[in-house]
Amino acid sequence: MNTQNQIKYYISNGELDIEAIIRNYTVYIHKIISNIDTCKNLSTEDIEEIIDDTFLVIWKNSNKLDKDKLFTSYIAGVTKNIVKAKYRQNRELIMHNNIEDFENLLVSDFNIEEILSVKAKNRMIQNQLRKLKNIDRQIFIMYYYYSMKTKEISQKLGLRDMTVRTKLHRIRNKIKESWNKNGL
Repeated sequence: MNTQNQIKYYISNGELDIEAIIRNYTVYIHKIISNIDTCKNLSTEDIEEIIDDTFLVIWKNSNKLDKDKLFTSYIAGVTKNIVKAKYRQNRELIMHNNIEDFENLLVSDFNIEEILSVKAKNRMIQNQLRKLKNIDRQIFIMYYYYSMKTKEISQKLGLRDMTVRTKLHRIRNKIKESWNKNGL
């Protein structure tokens, strides 16, 4: 493994050297964006905004990064999810997400089997979400896509916190059942 690509290479005196990361990974992020079908017609300003937001999320979550992992994995996952958020929300891009929201969707070194597996899981989750009641779908999206705490969700939807937690538990179980049924 090339240590220059590891996160710990960019940490000095306990601080993330964001300027070095920007120098070394801007072209990489641009390449990721240009390989996403939905981004083929983006303006230069939109691409620059996605690149800037990727670095912002990395910087804001620098204390949560696994120092031994490759930066390419984090950057690829964060970039792809920012692009999704841009199309999903059509408003201000995500600024308050935690790196943990993206870690489970990361693909290291662009292994095609991993990419296909992640895509299959995402399709299965989307199919399961379509089958849910509207309130359950809202809870799932608020929790997993907008990183809201169960307490915030319960206040926003006028539900008890325990009800939100129970619904999340049941939704996760449905998704796991579907994964097991489909061999994922």
